[in-house]
Amino acid sequence: TGKNEKKNQENTYEKATSGLKYILVLKIAIKLLTFIANTLSIRHLDPTTKGKLFNMELMFMTAIFLATESFRCACIRLRNKPKAVAATVWYIAPIGILFCFASLYFVLPMKPTSLIEAKNLIKRDNVARLAVSYFFAYMGEAIAEPFYIYHQNQFSYMPRVLADGVSLFVSAVTRATLIQLAARNQISMSVFDAFGISNILRGSIYLGIFALSYFFSSSNESIMSTSILPNFALVKLTMSFYINTFVKYMLSQGKSYILASTQSEAVQGSYSIVQGLGSLIVRLFFQPLEEMGFYTWSAILSADNKKENDTTTKLENIEKARLLLRTLLKITSYVGFCIFAFGPGNARLFVRAIYGKNWANEEVTTTLSVYCFYVLCLAINGITESFVRATLTTLWMFYYNIFMILSTLFYFLLLLQINSTFVKSMLLSLTGREWNPSSLFVLINSLNSLIRFTFNILYIKYYLNKARKEISDEDKEVEALTYTYSDIIGLPASSCIIWLLSCFGVGIFSDSVYNPATHFDNPLYIRLPKEIFEWFPFIPIEFQQISSIFAHISIIYNLLMIFLITFIWNESAFIKES
Repeated sequence: TGKNEKKNQENTYEKATSGLKYILVLKIAIKLLTFIANTLSIRHLDPTTKGKLFNMELMFMTAIFLATESFRCACIRLRNKPKAVAATVWYIAPIGILFCFASLYFVLPMKPTSLIEAKNLIKRDNVARLAVSYFFAYMGEAIAEPFYIYHQNQFSYMPRVLADGVSLFVSAVTRATLIQLAARNQISMSVFDAFGISNILRGSIYLGIFALSYFFSSSNESIMSTSILPNFALVKLTMSFYINTFVKYMLSQGKSYILASTQSEAVQGSYSIVQGLGSLIVRLFFQPLEEMGFYTWSAILSADNKKENDTTTKLENIEKARLLLRTLLKITSYVGFCIFAFGPGNARLFVRAIYGKNWANEEVTTTLSVYCFYVLCLAINGITESFVRATLTTLWMFYYNIFMILSTLFYFLLLLQINSTFVKSMLLSLTGREWNPSSLFVLINSLNSLIRFTFNILYIKYYLNKARKEISDEDKEVEALTYTYSDIIGLPASSCIIWLLSCFGVGIFSDSVYNPATHFDNPLYIRLPKEIFEWFPFIPIEFQQISSIFAHISIIYNLLMIFLITFIWNESAFIKES
């Protein structure tokens, strides 16, 4: 029996980790294609229109997240009890639809009091039609949630990647095509209607892929139940996760609500551009790693496994969990440090290349530069937070919720002080420049992520040492060891960090020197003699700007090559192990 249990543990571990290749390869490929299609659409938008879309997406994303996320966390913790999950999982759909309907009523430009008024409003108002399309799209996600949880508990990655990726990709391509045709006067359609049609298409494809994947699944488990009443243990666990889920969401999206309530739609549109660009690496790379880590740690460190396994298996599971945590932290921190080192110096060039010169203003580029530091904070916080959520006991869940509530209050207190004269004058005196509101939002979120990371590391060290001590007390032959922070935290080599920080400084200086938009008077700026353009009139005057841009790119390229050499030299053993 012990051998069978150990074999099952290893199979679970292998299923969770092997699914990473599906998540990374397919998700990155589909997301990049979707990003390209979205870029074609955004080039035809103005900041005010983007701000309206930002508001609606925020409301409906909030509704579906709050309705489903706590259920997901509770179901993965009780994945070994399929009957309890099957009896409860179908309650998610009506709850999600109810949340989406409340969001629809909130975002409508006028509040209809009857079906006739609602019908007339939808006919004459583009924004109302857009809101209804968002409702149907997210209603499809709510109905698909039971199928999502089924595949989640089966560690079935492919349907989830396909449903999310294909629906977003087809929606983005459809939207970009309609907007391009409308811009060329080949069809008569507003931007809002193009977004509306693509939204309904996305929700339908998402639901269809999940439903088909379930009905054609070869697994013996089912989410169909004859029980009308839900499993109350699962409901109780869901409610315990709900506070944590709500607080976590408000920590990540609270800035967006404050931005929506205090700033104009044009400012919101500019910020949403930065959020879309800055969070691209988070969605493509960090999120799959966090999901894989959460599912793996939930499987091998669950309370049921601790009771059933022998001391040798328990010790192996603890070591697997620690090594996985250290490896994932090292990978994500390397990516975060690279973005922090090379991002700010290339933010202006990147925005101009992706969205055009109309979006490459000072507010957008400055906010994106600050967001590069926020990505580094997310890189180290997200992995540790996944470990914490996978291992919290009921008592520690209570402590964790208290901490999150206090940190959230502190977070909102800082956000409310952004527009104060004292904060603006203090930042002006410290940095010598004025900061726009969206940049300050990102800075405050970075600080919050670092505070949460500190709590997570303290808990992880306590948890691993406590688990190791319990094993050594149970079996005297097991050596009693105490894990240090260096045993838990995997960070880049010190020489790599020093070089990356040097790259950050050189990149900022190079951008200030060779930026053709604002620094013509800089003595280091590349200038070609005017006679060249007189002698060779076929050479465009813009060639002078292009020469400076290439000079900046060549500097960044050489810095990157030297970093790669340093990385391979210092981390050859880690590369082989990974």
